[in-house]
Amino acid sequence: MFQSSIIINAPCNQLWQVLADFEAYPKWNPFTVKVKGKLEPAAQIILYVALSKNRLLPSPHKITELVPESLLSWAQLSPPRWLVCGIRHQRLEAISESQTRYSNSFELTGPLAPLIQLLLGKSIARGFQEVELALKRYVETSP
Repeated sequence: MFQSSIIINAPCNQLWQVLADFEAYPKWNPFTVKVKGKLEPAAQIILYVALSKNRLLPSPHKITELVPESLLSWAQLSPPRWLVCGIRHQRLEAISESQTRYSNSFELTGPLAPLIQLLLGKSIARGFQEVELALKRYVETSP
């Protein structure tokens, strides 16, 4: 399980607009560099994840929780979920009118989870930390 958070100097609604705009991910997100699909409850989407600089992995997911300005979660659809399933939660919590805590968590379950964690855990953790910093930089410097 990976968990972290960062304080961003912007209101929740501004951060939500960035998280909800899948078309803009290439502008700011260094880890999930592209998303195909619609932001709707139970929608199937494809995330294009940069596990390394030379490797872009298309990964089908399903939106599992969607609470505007508060929570966006998705679960991996392949490989078969009984073998391994990754679930990511992105939460927004207002600290004040001009500050938001962005929390990021990722959980792997299933019999292959320990192997995936061993092989890709550091890359995944690094990617999510880069996302937090990139989101902060993008939101705080946008007009």
